[in-house]
Amino acid sequence: MIYSISLLSNFGIIVVHFPVSLNAVEDFATFVWRLSLVSAPLGGSRPLKCPHSQSGRTSTVTPSFHSAAYLKDPDRVMDGFGTELMYLPSVHSIAFYDHDVPWVAVQRCLALCPGVTNLTFRRSSTFHVPFSSSLPEVRPVLASSVLEECSYPTSLMTSFPSHSRPAWLIQNKIALERLCLSSLILGADRTARDLRLPIGSAPLKEMAEKDWPSMRSLVLEGEFPRGTDSQQLCTWLSKVLPRMPGLRRLVVRASVPQRTSGRISILGHPSPLPPSFSDLESLTITYPDPHDAIFSLKAPRLVKLSIRDWPRHYEVRAVQYYRERWRSPVLSASEMLSSLRRMSTPKLTSLELVYVADDADDDLLHHIVTTFPYLKHLELHRYRRPEGEHVDYEHIVGTLAEIRTLVTLRLNLDFEEDPGRCMNQVSIRRPWAHLLNERGWRAVDILDGVCPELEYVQLVFHAQPPSTWVEYRQDARSTRAIVYAPAAASHEDSMPYSTVPLF
Repeated sequence: MIYSISLLSNFGIIVVHFPVSLNAVEDFATFVWRLSLVSAPLGGSRPLKCPHSQSGRTSTVTPSFHSAAYLKDPDRVMDGFGTELMYLPSVHSIAFYDHDVPWVAVQRCLALCPGVTNLTFRRSSTFHVPFSSSLPEVRPVLASSVLEECSYPTSLMTSFPSHSRPAWLIQNKIALERLCLSSLILGADRTARDLRLPIGSAPLKEMAEKDWPSMRSLVLEGEFPRGTDSQQLCTWLSKVLPRMPGLRRLVVRASVPQRTSGRISILGHPSPLPPSFSDLESLTITYPDPHDAIFSLKAPRLVKLSIRDWPRHYEVRAVQYYRERWRSPVLSASEMLSSLRRMSTPKLTSLELVYVADDADDDLLHHIVTTFPYLKHLELHRYRRPEGEHVDYEHIVGTLAEIRTLVTLRLNLDFEEDPGRCMNQVSIRRPWAHLLNERGWRAVDILDGVCPELEYVQLVFHAQPPSTWVEYRQDARSTRAIVYAPAAASHEDSMPYSTVPLF
């Protein structure tokens, strides 16, 4: 069991997580006593002692706290920030939960606690330096040589120009991020295992000059750059990925801005993935170029594949400021089929595809059914042809019923009767909800008996934002239940379940 403690420090609040043990109370008392010494002058290198609460004896026992999280307005960073880490030699994980994180605070933490292996920043965090200061030099900080994990997630909304965020300010933010991330990451090329970085500011050019033998997970997300920056990014990606031979998880989840053309290239056209890139288990890519060499990979261990959109295509269609900001170049069924046919993924168990139907629609479904013998989890976002069509959902589900190993099925079929977002129009929303329920249970009936491991079918309900997965499940006693689960938002892969009925 892990306990959390919130303590007042010279930065504000320090939240310390520590495992419960026989000495937990005593260690906690020791820690509090030592924190009280932070404001006092340190007496050289002499050992610090504190009284035990019960015996009255003195001891140099050091609390075995493992992680610290700082929460505070960063504008009030004091000269003594981070001093408490001198009394926490076991800390290996530090998290910053604020929108603006002073770069000097990060430097101090790593200097005072050189054993840190995990750095985490909250979503939409940005590095902060005083306005009058120059940007930090690009050099590895003290503790980077042992850094194993760094999570610096980004939000699409932070890239929106506005009156408070003009374009020049965003460009400065990206430049500062790239410098700070370079300083954190480039010295950890031998130890880094898990990196989550903004695609627009990750130091991929410099990373491509090093080998990353320990890298297991790389997540790049945000907004894909424009113009020559996008071409350079593709070049750097094609060079850095082959230098991560042990990579098991790759996520390139990026939106595509307006006033751009084409799709996202990962490895380019002429460069096949080297044979050493054979440990990949999970691959997520958005709006990929169907001719990209990523689809020529031989991935005998790949179990999860997602070829998707970001934000969701239905969000871009429904929300005006999304449409004004981003394109949504979803692959056609023909392009998706061509891409999948080039891949060798015999052990795939989870598949997500987002595509627009065309004449290859049935061929794509047949390929899914016949090519992945171990498939358990399938999620299809199938959009109607531009000229419109009747969605024969029974035919689609009937074809998928040939996947005898199916456990979960998620379908967004873009029904022609779907009214879209009509939250305040109950007279429209309620009839559509009932029709959607009929189709959900019909899908369960089609699969029941032929897919013995099936747990549920989910259909997307758009009429009330956020869009919601409506889950239809039937147990062995034929008892039926509906569960409502908010569909994945534009900034996350998944959201928690909700038990609030929507209609």
